[in-house]
Amino acid sequence: MNNSKFDSTKPLYMQIKDRIREHIISGKLKEGEKIPSERELCQMFDVSRITARQAIAEAVNEGLLFTVQGKGTFVRKNDDYMIDQGLVRVTSFESTLASKGLAAGTKVLGHKIQPADFALCRILNLRVTDHVFNLDLLGTGDNHPVVLYKSYFEPELGMEVYKRAVEREAHGTAFSTIDLYRDYLPSPPRYIEQTFEAISASGSLADTLEIGKQQPLFLVSSIIYDSNSNPIEYRKTYYRADKYKFHIRRDIQSKS
Repeated sequence: MNNSKFDSTKPLYMQIKDRIREHIISGKLKEGEKIPSERELCQMFDVSRITARQAIAEAVNEGLLFTVQGKGTFVRKNDDYMIDQGLVRVTSFESTLASKGLAAGTKVLGHKIQPADFALCRILNLRVTDHVFNLDLLGTGDNHPVVLYKSYFEPELGMEVYKRAVEREAHGTAFSTIDLYRDYLPSPPRYIEQTFEAISASGSLADTLEIGKQQPLFLVSSIIYDSNSNPIEYRKTYYRADKYKFHIRRDIQSKS
């Protein structure tokens, strides 16, 4: 690591954190290896102690490093990572994992057409006699399950999404349902309404995500709307709480 080619428009601590990530991805820093101390980073990059400390804190927050009190800071093992998901905008599953140095993958677990219950009829604006198309996808990081998607559509759209999911899986491309709409809808989805809650993994969820029963999960329920504000998908997403964390910036309203 050195201080060459620093970008004057980006904070130094962020650039140092990026160098740390690059060295982890390239293998120059190995799993479990101790990284240089704050003092050593100061000398290597010719920066202040505060800047070096901020860089380490950012790398820890991203799940690249972990700190042991009194011993130093170390590179996390591949199976000990945390995926930091921002909530301000929707990013692709593949790019989110790639930012952590992980290889993303998506598997089609199953699909079926089933009667729409009352809740799905209301959410997707269907009649009580209608059916829905259910598609289950498993997202992986470095071939380890990290997230399960259970999506529901009106049958015609669901079948088209399923066909494209099979094609993407055959090519080894990571994807979510939002990526698949681009080939079918005249315009991409416009916005998503979401709710977040914490749950415990049931037997089937635990088996699919390869975790212990009753381990915590993040359940994110989403309604995806098209450019005309019509609901096109209802999705329940189960994130492993030991692999995911979420962040968002929220402005504080001033007194009127």
